[in-house]
Amino acid sequence: MPVYKDDNRGTWFYVLNFHNEMGERKQKRKRGFKTKKAASEALKEVEVDMSRGSYIAPAKIKFGEFIYEWLKIKSMSLGNQTILLYEINIKTHVIPILGNLQLDQVKSLHIQRFVADLRDKGLADSTIKRVYSIVNTCLNYAVKVGILSVNEASKIESLKVNYKKMGIWDIEQINKFLKVAEGHRYYSVFYIAIMTGLRQGELLGLRWEDVDLKQRVLHVRQILEHDGKSFKEGAKTKSSVRSIAISSSVKSLLLQHKDRLDSERDYLGKDYTNLNLVMCTEKGTPINPRNLIRAFKQLSEIADLPRIRFHDLRHTHATLMISQNEPMKLIADRLGHSKISTTMDTYGHLLPNMQRDASDRLDRTLFG
Repeated sequence: MPVYKDDNRGTWFYVLNFHNEMGERKQKRKRGFKTKKAASEALKEVEVDMSRGSYIAPAKIKFGEFIYEWLKIKSMSLGNQTILLYEINIKTHVIPILGNLQLDQVKSLHIQRFVADLRDKGLADSTIKRVYSIVNTCLNYAVKVGILSVNEASKIESLKVNYKKMGIWDIEQINKFLKVAEGHRYYSVFYIAIMTGLRQGELLGLRWEDVDLKQRVLHVRQILEHDGKSFKEGAKTKSSVRSIAISSSVKSLLLQHKDRLDSERDYLGKDYTNLNLVMCTEKGTPINPRNLIRAFKQLSEIADLPRIRFHDLRHTHATLMISQNEPMKLIADRLGHSKISTTMDTYGHLLPNMQRDASDRLDRTLFG
């Protein structure tokens, strides 16, 4: 494999040999890799793209053309809903501003103006960061495969986002909700969401083959897409594919829940759609996410509780874990965060209260 070490710089580089559209033999070198493995992996990716016909040789190409070529490659690892969101953001926000620029002429000044234009449109901070992230990831790919030498988007200051305040229920509110929800078709979904912090798609995509009741472990290996019809192998990210230990109460709930599903399957017989889902309709089909959210809102109103999103049950779970002084690494693993810093950024505002409690405990330990 044409991967070499640059002795003068102490880094690695690869050499790519290819033929352009005219049939002329060309060579492209990409330098600056810290390890031989990193250089080899980057080269493999380029070679795979070339075999698929999706590699773009270094040449004059407009950014608008390149970002759609990149999206074709990226879509292989994305869910349908995510691809649709990317397409909308690219068409609506990226193409009108950056689309006509030559790829190798996209500079940091263009990116800064691009972000400023998005702000002028009155877009929310979270939307601006999402759109910027698409552009940044696209340019990172161009650097990785050797089309660009540097990602100019990485030179601008990181975007700060003022996220909406997350809704969190306390223990009393959780018990009040569960009491009202008891007996509802989706009770098991709500209960397990609170007890595990699983995302909506992870819960609705869970299969019985992913449940180990003997060891009391759930394995996240499949998610239900937002459309409520299609499934995606794996999870939201690589780190989201994980195993989560469950409590005895969750195990008992799942056993009762399975007995009910078995009865429904036996009753309907051939009319039952057996997808082996843990959470499903009475016919065995996937639960529509909209129906789940609608039921959650209705039950919250009946319980006379502060309105929160279904996703906030995940935040509620994390908050409960933090209040128990569980290690942040453990919490990050349960939530499927690849880095503890993600968990800290999301829930760090809760730590001052924990520090005060820790100080009080130290007082009692030392001085009674």
